[in-house]
Amino acid sequence: GRDSIERAIAIIRDRKNIISLKTLETAFIGLDSTQVSIAYATSLLAVEYLVLQLGIYNVRAILDNLKSGMSGDEAVSLSSYMDYREIEAGIISMVNGT
Repeated sequence: GRDSIERAIAIIRDRKNIISLKTLETAFIGLDSTQVSIAYATSLLAVEYLVLQLGIYNVRAILDNLKSGMSGDEAVSLSSYMDYREIEAGIISMVNGT
């Protein structure tokens, strides 16, 4: 819910960075506890951003593309005409309240 979003924003704001979406395509093995919390916060905010910008229908299309074997970036760009860089910028905007 909204509390989870607010906590994720606070984590990113406190740590002053996000984990790249490309990095999130792999397991979190090898990340320390701080990096794991940033990774989960980034993941949550990426989904929230996509739902707000595209709607749940297009987010489901992204998931279908992933199921068919596409990479994350391919799945996102085919369904939304966005790329990871744009989504990461959107996450930063959410954190900054802009």
